[in-house]
Amino acid sequence: MTKKISAILILAAGPFIWGCSSTPSCLNVVPPKVNLTGEKTVIERQIIGDYEEIEKDAWAVSSVKRPSTGTEPEVKKTADSEMLKAMNIREKNLPIIRDHKNSGALGESNKGYLSYIKNEKYESNRLLKNQLLDLIKSENSARKTIFTRATLTGGKPDEAKASAFGAEFSRELQALAQKNDWIQNNEGNWVRK
Repeated sequence: MTKKISAILILAAGPFIWGCSSTPSCLNVVPPKVNLTGEKTVIERQIIGDYEEIEKDAWAVSSVKRPSTGTEPEVKKTADSEMLKAMNIREKNLPIIRDHKNSGALGESNKGYLSYIKNEKYESNRLLKNQLLDLIKSENSARKTIFTRATLTGGKPDEAKASAFGAEFSRELQALAQKNDWIQNNEGNWVRK
């Protein structure tokens, strides 16, 4: 019992014994320096769809098996140029697509692709409609490339995985759609958000 009381007294008197009596505690807590900026982090940009950081450093890493010679297997780094090209096309198309969505001529399908929504402005002008259909073709081709390249299995396309990826992509885009954007629900019906 006296050993416990002695230990408590030593702990309580410790700061005074070791020369910490000038401060209430021997511990000095220094908060880290925090600089607040309006900049988004890389993760925030990825989440909201700004893939600029990824594009600069987009590398696919693969390993190549060789007969064992007692050394480590060689690892190659190669840029996926098809994926980068598709991402650049999507980035270029983004503001144009937004304008057409605002006019009600484009919608997001439940498969992850853009669709033409019948619109009097484009139905009455063949040239405008053809330009819009070319945009849709370009965007959907880029999306298909991304879906396929992102789901390669053993270097080969996996259509089932690419379709599932497209459906998931569709759900994300539909969640981010603006008010009055056309979206295709799971039953295949077109509705305004």
